[in-house]
Amino acid sequence: MQTKQAAADSSSSSNSTDTSSKNNKQSSTTSSCCVVHGPIIVGAGPSGLAVAATLRRHGVPFTVLERSDGIADLWTNRTYDRLRLHLPKVFCELPHVAFPDDFPSYPTKHDFLRYLRSYAAGFAVSPLFGRAVTRARFDAAAALWRVTAVSDDGAETEFVSRWLVVASGENAEVGGAQGEGEGEVHVLPREMFGGSTFGIAMKLLKWLPVKLVDRFLLLVASMVLGDTEKYGLKRPKLGPLEIKNITGKSPVLDVGAWSLIKSGNIKIVPEVESFNSNGARFVDGNEMAFDTVIFATGYRSNVPSWLKDGDLFTEDGKPKAQHPSNWRGPNGLYCVGFSGRGLLGVGADALRAAADIAGRWQEMVAAAAGAKISSVKRETGDWPWACKRAAALMALAAAALLLKQQQLLSWCSTDVYMWR
Repeated sequence: MQTKQAAADSSSSSNSTDTSSKNNKQSSTTSSCCVVHGPIIVGAGPSGLAVAATLRRHGVPFTVLERSDGIADLWTNRTYDRLRLHLPKVFCELPHVAFPDDFPSYPTKHDFLRYLRSYAAGFAVSPLFGRAVTRARFDAAAALWRVTAVSDDGAETEFVSRWLVVASGENAEVGGAQGEGEGEVHVLPREMFGGSTFGIAMKLLKWLPVKLVDRFLLLVASMVLGDTEKYGLKRPKLGPLEIKNITGKSPVLDVGAWSLIKSGNIKIVPEVESFNSNGARFVDGNEMAFDTVIFATGYRSNVPSWLKDGDLFTEDGKPKAQHPSNWRGPNGLYCVGFSGRGLLGVGADALRAAADIAGRWQEMVAAAAGAKISSVKRETGDWPWACKRAAALMALAAAALLLKQQQLLSWCSTDVYMWR
């Protein structure tokens, strides 16, 4: 295609300098098609690493696409240095590997990143970095997912696979500055009765309904923290765990801010109505001057911007189905890390998705090899020879599978073809 374009450019005497320059730029951009053996995983954060590691244990190949230049970009580049996990480490482990014993109960950001890097190395997870996914669509005629990714140098690659795992996270993009602030919020002590609040809640939920556990948590919170509404923090009508289950929003676990609020060092004000050159106007009509305004409006999913098929996500980038049925969609589409349950939910999603993909992968391989291999025993009683022939037939079956996939190349209107 590039050769034809160059010939056309050189034979046309009417092209202007600008047009010629534009054509040269277009023809210098390499596009390619990559047929992937196993699933495509979008994202190399905790979710992508967890499902990749579990697929590795199942013996299923995979390809991880990551837009940044390293794993866990959000944790590496968008978190403050003194950050600690707010939950005990036992609730933040990824599948198959526990945190080291010498890590503190609440690991630091740097502890967690060290754990993730060791995790990726241990399972030989090597993402393709600098690949920003711009589009993913399901090709119904071929029963395949086509995922377009653009590299840092502008080169475009279309990755093709039967399976697509969305693991880009609930916090992939900076949230919009709404200008309203937090209306109502639950504040809970991080620990109670000598243990973590979250851990106690998880134990109680094994025996008691959510609403009863919420009442217990709020009773203890009022005893430990006092009346939060007295200082401007109104509590929602629904309990903290009930809100978490419905919306995915977590309660605030106090690690020191509450004492600063009570002492007056941090002042709670009403929702912001608007900003002006001097500061902000609040919904109660009062105004205050500020030197600096910090939008702590959080992050959001970016899935709707690139996933064009599947009917698994809402316009807000959240799964349409509720946990625990929200990890799988139609046509080989999966999502990991969108349950609103933090790192604990990431592990559960990864185990389910990887097991399902592994089952389908094994069925596909068995279908390609099964009939020929099952006939070996009937043809000969010489088992050493039969085993060798079975191995050879397995290799032929794998080659047949590759040749079948090679038919996809005729559908890739690109210049360079790759295999993974």
